[in-house]
This record gives sequence, C-alpha cells and structure tokens, in this order.
Amino acid sequence: MSKRVRVNIPGVRVNETGCRVLRVIAERSSCEHGRRCAEVQLAHRDIAQAAAVSVPTVIRTLAALRDCELVIVRDNVQPNGARLSNSYELTALGLEVIRMAEELGTFAE
Repeated sequence: MSKRVRVNIPGVRVNETGCRVLRVIAERSSCEHGRRCAEVQLAHRDIAQAAAVSVPTVIRTLAALRDCELVIVRDNVQPNGARLSNSYELTALGLEVIRMAEELGTFAE
C-alpha cells in the first residue's frame, strides 16, 4: 500500500510510488550521464523492477507524473516505425519532489 508523501508544492500530489518512480529515473540518469536531470531511456519493465511495482502501475504513475509536469516523456520511434523504450527527463519540480521525499525519509532503507 502506498503512503501519501506530503510535499509543500501547491497543486502537486505525489504518493510513495510516484516518488519511487521519480527516484529510479533520477538514479539511472545520474549513473549514465552524471546528472539526475539528464534524459534517460528506460523500459517500463525496468522501472517496475527497480521500483518494486507492476508494469501497469508504472504506466499509470508515469502518466500522472507527466500530467503534474514532474517528468517529460518522449516516445522513441525509429524511421522504419519500430518503437523503442521511452525517454524520461525529470523537470526541476520533479527533482524538488525527490529532494523533499529524501529529506522526509521516504526512501529509508
């Protein structure tokens, strides 16, 4: 069950699952590019595994995060029409949500 993470940003409500998905994107981006806000290409399956949730939950969560403007989602399609994994880029607001969640101890191991 997800816990509500309370952040002090008007109009933005993010639950624990949303925070974990944002954190997965930030960590993968940081590992590949050295910056938490760099664009990174990830499969829904990889995000789900890292966040310990199902793929449908990841899809719903990413849609909600995109609607709140916490993450930018880009479809990747090759010239021949083949679909690749989407690319994700955290916005400044998305990074602030992660920072606040970390400060609140949401990711305590």
